[in-house]
Amino acid sequence: MYARTWLSATVFLHLFLRISHIFDQIRWKMAAEQDWGLPWGAVFLASGAGVYFSLHIEPSIYLISALVFIAVVSACVLAWSVYVRRGFWMGCAIASLVFLAGFMCAHQSAVRVSAPVLMREVPPVILEGVVVRIEPLPVGSRILLEDVVITGFKPENTPNRVRLIMRRGFHALPGQRIRLRAGLLPPSPPSAPGSYDFQRIAWFEKIGAVGYGVSTPEFIGEDLSDSVWAFAETVRQRVGQRLREGIPGDGGGCCGSLGDRRAAGYFFCHN
Repeated sequence: MYARTWLSATVFLHLFLRISHIFDQIRWKMAAEQDWGLPWGAVFLASGAGVYFSLHIEPSIYLISALVFIAVVSACVLAWSVYVRRGFWMGCAIASLVFLAGFMCAHQSAVRVSAPVLMREVPPVILEGVVVRIEPLPVGSRILLEDVVITGFKPENTPNRVRLIMRRGFHALPGQRIRLRAGLLPPSPPSAPGSYDFQRIAWFEKIGAVGYGVSTPEFIGEDLSDSVWAFAETVRQRVGQRLREGIPGDGGGCCGSLGDRRAAGYFFCHN
């Protein structure tokens, strides 16, 4: 009995000394890095955002509550460490608060751009929207529509933006409102773990559906092609077209695509 108690006390003391040594090592490292506090703050802020984006599901209310509790405890530890001038605990509290700030900023940025997303494939339907962007592709063009109205969809279930693949011969200007028949699909998930995640990009751009046009577009409604943003998009489109026409071969397609990262990605993946 006594031998077992003595053995347990010895193991506990050894563990305590080991943990104290680790804390001393951390304290010495923090003292050596105290002049680099701002860069380390950026690291912890980015780490918090990275942890949020690595989650496969949205954090539950219980996780958010736990994080708020940790933030309150960290703030109390920070106030106490400032009062008693304990630099180690002050650094730990600041690091914890900055990490949580990065996590919550990423969460709020995702919530702020939330918009309806198509959950299933929809056969060709009549839709209309304002042309926001036109991306020329070797097989046609890719357009982005906003202020979308889809036949048979309630306004609260209609995606804010829809991206469509159009056949050759499509001609329109940014700002023009068109109506056409198109098949719609949900934004595609990554094809492999760690590969390009279009679903995430589409979420932050409020693209709730992708698809393909199956009819000739009809121009309707008010023409906004003379607005400032439409003019800038038209200039970018025409500059890219002149580059593709003036530079022979794949070089023209490459130079014309550099103005748009999406078209550039398509070019480099298919050439």
